[in-house]
Amino acid sequence: MSFHKNTRKEDLINVLKEIGERATSKETIIELKTKLEKSAAFKDDPDFVINLLNLSVEDRQAKAERQLQETNSQLELEKIKLQQIERQIELQKALAEGQATQQSSKGDTNNLENLIKSVKTLTIQIPTKTENFGLFFQSLERSFRVKNVPENLKAEILINILGERAHNVLLYIKDDEIKEYDLVKSLILKEFQPTAQECLLNFRKAKRQADETHVQFATRLSAMFKYYLKIRNVVDFKSLVDLMISDKFLDTLEPETA
Repeated sequence: MSFHKNTRKEDLINVLKEIGERATSKETIIELKTKLEKSAAFKDDPDFVINLLNLSVEDRQAKAERQLQETNSQLELEKIKLQQIERQIELQKALAEGQATQQSSKGDTNNLENLIKSVKTLTIQIPTKTENFGLFFQSLERSFRVKNVPENLKAEILINILGERAHNVLLYIKDDEIKEYDLVKSLILKEFQPTAQECLLNFRKAKRQADETHVQFATRLSAMFKYYLKIRNVVDFKSLVDLMISDKFLDTLEPETA
């Protein structure tokens, strides 16, 4: 098994320290790779060590991506505010065209507001846990069917219900895509998809609810664990063993080392 193509010196140093080897930033990448390959842990189980290295690379890349998004988010939010101002100006112009147009617009607005209130009443609250967004969308879409909500209004109602939690999603939607419910839904699910660590923690902390049977609880546990295996790319028994050993190994490390 080869090293991750995006491996950096800091990744090698982290893994070497995790397996009990000494490593410093003064050493070259070649020296660090050689030291890793000659380590007792690598000789004993190279796949496990490579898996640790891949996790280090993925975590570093994820942090870098989040930092980049945070750097750009303020500028994007300002753009959204400007677009909102422009839309308000356009709306004012439209309202100024005549009383008939104004009344028609007011009627449409009232209709939309009524739909939002009705759908919101029939839908469960926005979940605080990321793994519950699937249930939230089931409830929302059932409300859409009950209230016969037109397809072109579903995305707008969804965004209105989510409020501030939809801001990050709006940054990446084009104006001509804002009314595409399926697209907005997929982006929201992607935005609030739990990390692998969160999935594992939720699985370990899961408890049977008062209104939940033992069979239902077992089914929920099974779904949670299968989802965790899916996002950790477990495809066979060997990769499952590697993952469980890796998780157990990381659990034994000191917080500052892990």
